[in-house]
Amino acid sequence: SNYSSRAIWQALILANYPKYSDTLINYLEQKYQGKAILVYKNREALRLGLESLNLPKNSFVAICGFTCFVVDQAVIAAGLCPVYLDINPQTLNFAVPTNPHLKAIIIQNTLGYPCDISAIKKFCQKHNLYLIEDLAHSAGGTYATGEEIGTVGDMTILSFSQDKIIDAISGGALVIRNP
Repeated sequence: SNYSSRAIWQALILANYPKYSDTLINYLEQKYQGKAILVYKNREALRLGLESLNLPKNSFVAICGFTCFVVDQAVIAAGLCPVYLDINPQTLNFAVPTNPHLKAIIIQNTLGYPCDISAIKKFCQKHNLYLIEDLAHSAGGTYATGEEIGTVGDMTILSFSQDKIIDAISGGALVIRNP
C-alpha cells in the first residue's frame, strides 16, 4: 500500500468512532443480506464464523489446497480439521469435493477467478454442508450464474488488509446469512 504514517494513524483513530463502523456494518448487511460483525483480521472472521457453527470438534472443513496459511490456521483455531482440496491449474479453484465426512466448505475464488458455484452449492445442499465464501481475492466479482460473489453461501468473510481487493490497511468482516 502507499499509505503515509499520517494516513495510517488517521485510519486507526477513525476506527474507534462508532459512526464509521456503524456505516460499514449497515452497508455490509444490506449488500450481503445478513448480520455483519467487524473484526481485526479476516482470519478472526473466519475463526469466529466457524466457531458459530457449533460443529463437533475435529469436524472436516474443505479448503483450497492453494491458499494462505491463515485459512488453515483459522480452521484449526476453531477446533476443526482442514481438508485440502486439489486445484485445477486452469481455474485455480477446486472441483466439487467427494469426501462424505465434510461439514463445511470454504471457497475463495482464487485470485478473483470464480469457482463453479452451482455445482458446489448443489453438493452442499445435498449433503447439508455449510458454504462459506471468503472474499479476500474476489470482492465485487460475479459467478457464471450472474450471482455476485459473497451472496450465495451461509457466510461471507471479507478482508480489508493492505494486500487485498478492499484495501483499508487492516480489518475484516463476517456476514452471517444462515442464522
